[in-house]
Amino acid sequence: MIEGWYNDDYLVLFDDPEEINRMTELYGFSDNLPGYVAVGLKGWDDFIVRDDKQHHFTLPATPLAAKYL
Repeated sequence: MIEGWYNDDYLVLFDDPEEINRMTELYGFSDNLPGYVAVGLKGWDDFIVRDDKQHHFTLPATPLAAKYL
């Protein structure tokens, strides 16, 4: 895990594939956003996610729904 400030945002990035898989399962992405993995947090309000084409997105942590990508 890598943590720190980037401009005005505090980021937590999951840098290990095992950690990414663990967090993806822990946060329920397999059920709620199939095809996306959790790669970090932006502040404490937003997930940073990646799709299978390596595109990155942020979305609010609640409610977890694809329409907010």
